[in-house]
Amino acid sequence: MLYSLETDTLFTWRLRLQIERALHNITENHRVIISLVADMADAGHCQVTHAELAAATHCHRRTVGEALRRAGALGLLHWRRSYRTAADGVLRRREANIYERTMPNGPAIPRPDVRLRYGGKNAPARKQVSFRKEEAPEWRGGPALPSLAAIARRREAELARRWQEKRRNDSG
Repeated sequence: MLYSLETDTLFTWRLRLQIERALHNITENHRVIISLVADMADAGHCQVTHAELAAATHCHRRTVGEALRRAGALGLLHWRRSYRTAADGVLRRREANIYERTMPNGPAIPRPDVRLRYGGKNAPARKQVSFRKEEAPEWRGGPALPSLAAIARRREAELARRWQEKRRNDSG
């Protein structure tokens, strides 16, 4: 175990986690994942993979990665990479991160820069996808077209029926 918070500080950390949730800096799934990682780190099992966390919380690995990224940005968790030397003695293999619970420094405030995946101050630019005219994929219509048209017709008929019903109720 790298670092353990005292009992009163642990209560404050859990309260801070709830406040971050109330401010919408993290989602409920993120709160569960962050709590699990912190509790495992305090229990001595500080090396855990994203796949193990995803299986334990019934979330996708991307959700786990997003939760840990937000926790790091908010100052709730800290981690460092761990490596092991391969059999040849030169090549280093990446292992699971080593996590520890940390107490954030500043006040809890809404952090839109943490919530946004793209468009934040330090966020990576979105990858632009462009096709040349001759490379553009061509949609040829298919079985989806009649079904979408049928849905649109049903929706339009339902709206017309509701409108007529409302007119009858208003006039009579």
